[in-house]
Amino acid sequence: MTHSYIPPIPPTSIGEDHLWREWLKKVQTQINALIDISSERVTYFFSNISSDISTYKEATRLDVAATGTAGSSAVSCNTSGVLIVSFATASGFPGDITIPPGVHYCHFETVKTAGANNYYCHFKLYKRDSVGTETLLLTSDRSSETAVNTDQQVTITALSLDSIRLLATDRLVIKIYGTLLSSTATITITYGADTNARLSLPVGIYNART
Repeated sequence: MTHSYIPPIPPTSIGEDHLWREWLKKVQTQINALIDISSERVTYFFSNISSDISTYKEATRLDVAATGTAGSSAVSCNTSGVLIVSFATASGFPGDITIPPGVHYCHFETVKTAGANNYYCHFKLYKRDSVGTETLLLTSDRSSETAVNTDQQVTITALSLDSIRLLATDRLVIKIYGTLLSSTATITITYGADTNARLSLPVGIYNART
């Protein structure tokens, strides 16, 4: 079900100004409500739970997620960009929806174990169908470069200019990559527990509220 805007019936009498003022007030109230709905977001928590897709972790919708224990994925990265960890939503999530144009936020903790070389991270968002075919939807900006070897809080965005249609059998898949500007080093991404690692995506007026 999608939202559609149907304005209240206007007054039939031209001379009754107070009725027109009330009508305009109702129209503005409904428009403001639609604008408010369009700013809604859904968040998927990067859990330390194995997905039913081999080697993937689960991205659990926040309202049904449990904090659980912390987990981490550590991979030796190079200048080509290496996949560190993949997350997939559970079967049935997000559901039969259309994601409106907007900004997708991905947040996680990362650390480089050693060395003086700069590195950065980025993510790719896919939809995965019922037979396991993954279709690339978005590639994010890259994070700020850093050479430090301490925990870093990273937030990266990806902008979608078009709506994204998902079927009831589709899932979302988030893949996070690490890239060194030179040489190689091990990069670790931590998730679950109190890391606040997550993907936040727009919902908007395309989808009904329950």
